[in-house]
Amino acid sequence: MIVGVSRAGQNSSTKDYSGELKPAQSLPILQMLSKVHPVVAVQIPEFNPYRDFPHVCWMSGVNGDSSAFAPVFHALPKAETKVRWLAAYEVPYFCILAQPQMPGEVSWLRSRASFSLTEIQSLRELAIREIPALVSFVEEQLNLRGKPSLGLDLKPKSLALEGVTDYFGPSAKNVYLVRDPSAFSPYRGIVTSEYDRTLHYGLTDEEIGALELAAKSDRLSEYRVIPNFFYEPYDDQRVMPNEIAKLEDECRTLKQRTNDPVTIRAVEKLLSIAHSAHRYNLGIFLDSV
Repeated sequence: MIVGVSRAGQNSSTKDYSGELKPAQSLPILQMLSKVHPVVAVQIPEFNPYRDFPHVCWMSGVNGDSSAFAPVFHALPKAETKVRWLAAYEVPYFCILAQPQMPGEVSWLRSRASFSLTEIQSLRELAIREIPALVSFVEEQLNLRGKPSLGLDLKPKSLALEGVTDYFGPSAKNVYLVRDPSAFSPYRGIVTSEYDRTLHYGLTDEEIGALELAAKSDRLSEYRVIPNFFYEPYDDQRVMPNEIAKLEDECRTLKQRTNDPVTIRAVEKLLSIAHSAHRYNLGIFLDSV
């Protein structure tokens, strides 16, 4: 099972602390995963909501079959260990992370605010001790024992992109910068370039409403790209790479035509997102979740 948390419900991580497992500690898990599909270890951003929990993260590459890991994810909650193991996905990488074993609790990521720093640190120590049992269980369940690795790059890959603005903030929808918004799918783990990324901020419901009202009230300009960010709760929304420059122009125009602080804040966020997309010739994808 893969878990996730909406942007509005995330809690920021503890400053200067990370539950990331060291290479020697995470090696058994990565070796097990590499028997299923080639694996590249990654370092997740410091503002990621999973960062404080004990975790190991990896990616399968642009042309990788992310669904190959599904049997592993389904096996994780069945492992009879002293911690509860969950899988999380955030474009372009996966994580296996640990939480306290809670009998009868659904397999969902608990809020970081539920734990003190001491509890988080103790959980990490316990998770490290339970890794051999987890790996043994999954390999037995999936008949992986004795099978060779299909490829394993242990040098953690940084996912930071120069010139891309990202920070932790609320957002009505998850925002992705992607090369091909038509082919990209966060639901099936389909990435379209090495630069595809999740952003951790976006427009709030209030900002979307203000943006829509301001654009529709402006009788002097016709906005063609900004409406892609109007309120559509059940549809994915896309801006193609060749529309980014037009989006920037429209945002600058609308910013000059309004004095509303919420609209200005929304436009400034869109300009920031568009600038990041422009840097790597990417488009924008907003999911329907």
